[in-house]
Order: sequence, then C-alpha cells, then structure tokens
Amino acid sequence: MTTARQVINITKSPKADCPSSKYKACVKRADIPGGTTNLTATPGMLAGFFTMEIDWHQDDPGCACSCGEYRQFVRGFVKINGTKQTKNSFNGKVLSETDWTQDSDAKNHPYGHRDLSEQVNDKFVPDRRNGCLYRGFDTAGINYPAVAGQRVEAVLEFKGQTFDRCQKTAGPERRWKLDFNDDVPGLDQGGGAIGWWRRSLGPQRRVIMLYDRRHDHTEPRASW
Repeated sequence: MTTARQVINITKSPKADCPSSKYKACVKRADIPGGTTNLTATPGMLAGFFTMEIDWHQDDPGCACSCGEYRQFVRGFVKINGTKQTKNSFNGKVLSETDWTQDSDAKNHPYGHRDLSEQVNDKFVPDRRNGCLYRGFDTAGINYPAVAGQRVEAVLEFKGQTFDRCQKTAGPERRWKLDFNDDVPGLDQGGGAIGWWRRSLGPQRRVIMLYDRRHDHTEPRASW
C-alpha cells in the first residue's frame, strides 16, 4: 500500500495554472543514455534502440510536474558506398555533421513536448498535461532494403536533457553515439526476406515483419 501511495503521489496533483513562472520542474530521476553503441546490422537494415525515462516530483509546493519536459538533439552522417544521405529532422532541418538539430521520429514528431500529441514512443504518465513520468524510446537506424550488401558508414551523436518549460531552463546534458562502418548483410543472408522494423506497443518490444522479396513491388525508401 505504501508503494501504491508513492506512485499516486508521483503521477498526480495537477497545477491548474501551469505552465507558470511561479513553479519549476523538480527532477527526481533522469535515465538518459550515454556512451557508444554499434548499430546492429541485419539484411537490408541497420537498427539502434534506446530508451529515455524521467521522473519529476512535487514534494515542494513550488514544484510542478507539468513544468517538466525532455529535449533530444542529433548530429552526424550516414554514407552509403561513400555517398552522404539526407535526413530531415524536426521542422524540416537537415541532419548536420557539426550542428545540433532537435531530433524527431519518422513522423517528424519531436520528443518530450507536452503540447504535442501522444505517441507510443513519447508518453507522459498518467496524462500528457500533468504526468510526473516521461517514458520515451527511439529506434534510430536505417530501414532501406536497397542498402543490403552495400558499404555503410554511419555516425549518429545524440544529446538529451530535461527541460523546464516554466523557467525556460535546461538540465545537464547526456551524450551518446551510435555508429557503424561495415558492409550490411545481403538479402540472401536472411533467407530471402527483408526485415522491416516498426515502432511497436512499448519500449521493450521490437516487431519484425517478414515478406518474400519476390512478391514485393514497393519502391526502396529510407526510414530513420
């Protein structure tokens, strides 16, 4: 029962007049990635996966969970057989090797903004307006059948941090990197099928959809 009360206290108690400068976001826990991880290569695909979790609290009268948000930025490049690929980020900005741009998913949805719609990979719990828990995940990588058997060099650097929308201040940065520099396995190394990786119902599940390439008539496309 004590645990149940603690969870309720963490996730409820809305502030009707938020966002307001008289409140601030009070971070209880921020689990944001760090370090370097290699992208995983499968036939026709490079796959990366990470989660972002933040808990805010309202133990102090000046704290409001609804002030708390999350921001994620990316920079880097992807080359296929030496040719640089184009990746659009939030608000149409193009991925840069040197400048940070705010990151977004394949639907151009950035992470951690309370005033945007709820997505399976970008959630505030129990509700988007007042929830004290943020749970997000990102499936960075390349879903591009034509890349099978090709040489790929990729370096994707990420930066994540909490954001206080009431005080307009950002928390400490965490940085991490996904990279790859090798040949992507050919389709004949995967039983004649291409694996399509799509966002699923939760951060711990990855869904692989397989089809016979002999009956596929879709055009190759890049999905980041």
